[in-house]
Amino acid sequence: MAKWGQGDPRWIVEERDDATNVNNWHWSEKDASKWSKGIFEELFLDLKFETVEGNCITTKILSADGDATVSNRKAKLITLYDWQLKIEWKGKLKDDDDEINGKISIDNFGEEYDVDEIDITVTTQTRDEASKTLRNIVEKYGIVMIREKIREYIKKLKEEFSRGLILPTSGKSGSSSKTSPSHKPSSASSSNKTSSKPKDSTSTGSDTSSSKDKIDTMKLTMKDEFKTTAEELFMTLITEQRVSAFMRSESMVDSKEGGTFSLLDGNITGKFLELTPHSKIVQTWRFKSWPEGHFSKVTISITQEDDCTKLNLVQSGIPATDIDRTREGWKRYYWQSMKDTFGYGSRIY
Repeated sequence: MAKWGQGDPRWIVEERDDATNVNNWHWSEKDASKWSKGIFEELFLDLKFETVEGNCITTKILSADGDATVSNRKAKLITLYDWQLKIEWKGKLKDDDDEINGKISIDNFGEEYDVDEIDITVTTQTRDEASKTLRNIVEKYGIVMIREKIREYIKKLKEEFSRGLILPTSGKSGSSSKTSPSHKPSSASSSNKTSSKPKDSTSTGSDTSSSKDKIDTMKLTMKDEFKTTAEELFMTLITEQRVSAFMRSESMVDSKEGGTFSLLDGNITGKFLELTPHSKIVQTWRFKSWPEGHFSKVTISITQEDDCTKLNLVQSGIPATDIDRTREGWKRYYWQSMKDTFGYGSRIY
């Protein structure tokens, strides 16, 4: 017979006071179907798709057929879901009081499919030109938003609903409590190294940073062209739902002067200083990894041309060591992603 504390770990019950599912060995399962239907109401209703041609909004979950479960086996989380959703939407053309009704159908919404493989179709009750225009708006902007909401649902299912399904062991909890204090000195040490950088007389960091010590900064200038109108481009850069769509993650954007924004899980934050409709955006902007309190200043100028809209960006106060990452970030996560998401790189309006 094995000595106390030795042998097959599934039988070692002294690690938990209640001896419940020790080491997460036994199969446990939770039905997430009812919870999911509530989350669908939260995620898929009141989605707004606004353009210069018209406005649309999702108004009702017509049906949510399917089920979802979350299971734990040997500390491994297993999520299973299979849904078919039908969502009602309504819309109006600008300067037109006639309301158009339609439906969004989401099929093969299951764990075996990638989010981009899920079938999403948009239909209208009528087939006139107004219906066609509004359906195109929902297809262009709505489908992208719906896919992002599906990603949010999957994340919530795995992280929120499953919370408590995998029980902590004394080894893991003890480890975390012991290691967390040890990170604090290294963090402080890193902060000291940053603040002790040599000062540069050409630094512009003092213009946009509340930190006491100046840091070496650089200025970035970028230009690009988009196959859309100046109004559309302006709204895409300041509308929370559109930003979430091209960022491929939930974003928080309070689009008013003095309003703040938080993108990519808080890795990019800032504040709007000036918003001139369809032509100019001025904001403070920072990466989370920058020295505490240091912000750059971003000025985006938008100019309508005959066959495109030109954008000019000037960003001052970027830490010199981060200039390349910042430039590539604008290219990849803003300009190219906007073109890929909304078709601003190819479609002639």
